[in-house]
Amino acid sequence: MANPQAQSTFRDADPIEWLAASGYGGASSSWPLQAELKGLPMAARGLLQDDLLMLRLREQPEFAARLVEFINLRQLEGKPMLVLQARPTSDTSFDVAAVERSAQAAMRQGCKNTRNEWDGFFAGSQLRPCFQGWETGRLGWAFEAHRDGHFFAAIWTFPQVEVPSKKAAIAVANVYAVMFPQFFEVVALALEDLDPPPMYCITATLVGADNLVYAEVTSSGRLVHKAPALAPQNLQWPVFEAQVGGMSWTSSMIALAKGLAGAYGQQTPRGAIDLA
Repeated sequence: MANPQAQSTFRDADPIEWLAASGYGGASSSWPLQAELKGLPMAARGLLQDDLLMLRLREQPEFAARLVEFINLRQLEGKPMLVLQARPTSDTSFDVAAVERSAQAAMRQGCKNTRNEWDGFFAGSQLRPCFQGWETGRLGWAFEAHRDGHFFAAIWTFPQVEVPSKKAAIAVANVYAVMFPQFFEVVALALEDLDPPPMYCITATLVGADNLVYAEVTSSGRLVHKAPALAPQNLQWPVFEAQVGGMSWTSSMIALAKGLAGAYGQQTPRGAIDLA
């Protein structure tokens, strides 16, 4: 649980000092790895110095911690990426071992539609241990189910599109909205046996948003530039709280998905955010 004093003084504090004081990984304000955070690569440290990102995540500092941890462990500093995260609320408890087993089964199953850049989060036999639990993925995307019920998905493979100002730029395409319902689907599948359905916090981050233009895939399959890159370096969604599988779960998914296109002044493709 975040330290209230650390929250109240966030805007006046060094963000790395604040993260440690807020209880990274459930630790106290004397977290022993605080000094190592100061040695993070500049790109990862930059996330912790993003005022809006840290303000949005101040109630859930573990979202920021695992984002930086993922980038650091995989050596993805400086790469734009779309990240989705979900974790149980602080007052939620369940059989962690049982969820770990069901999460592995959900990852092996994946989603019905696997014809996208992240293969519908389908693991098949490609399920591997990772630092926090289990992971699957290929070159350019990853899905992780952590031992404490935290779920993490990221994609850092983006297409190139011709833009008016220069020959080409990397783009987040409108079809990436599908990533949101598919993430929600796999998480819900992993937790479907819990009774009552648990409460979860969910959010998303577009890292390197200032280097990603927006593009649309036409009916003929052609990629067309629609909007320039965003002004902020990172785009941080609010944290939504919802009961897994309930109406709030669906409404949170829709709000998160619509935010991707909306940030660029565009509409989410019809049918892209339907839960499979």
